[in-house]
Amino acid sequence: MTYYGTTASSSLANPPIGIPLAMGSNSNGIGGRTMWIYASADSAATVAGSSYFSDGDALGMKVGDPMICILVSSAGTTSSVPYLGAVGAVTSGGAATINTLTS
Repeated sequence: MTYYGTTASSSLANPPIGIPLAMGSNSNGIGGRTMWIYASADSAATVAGSSYFSDGDALGMKVGDPMICILVSSAGTTSSVPYLGAVGAVTSGGAATINTLTS
């Protein structure tokens, strides 16, 4: 399965959803971070592959942002496995890479 970001047609688009964790900055480093949630039938290895989120910078992903991925064996199935990871790299004007996902 291929990642379809914000530039895909509306029937294909499946970008991750960002949830702000806290406004501003604070001593624990959470301020200004966004938690990302993404669901896919892709494998954990594929989602954690280099530059998987081709529009990561445009979405606002930042290095260190946490990510929860809900991965299913096929679209529409009720069997799913949650994985945790973090944004590991973001190319200016381009893609984001997620660190290795852990279930």
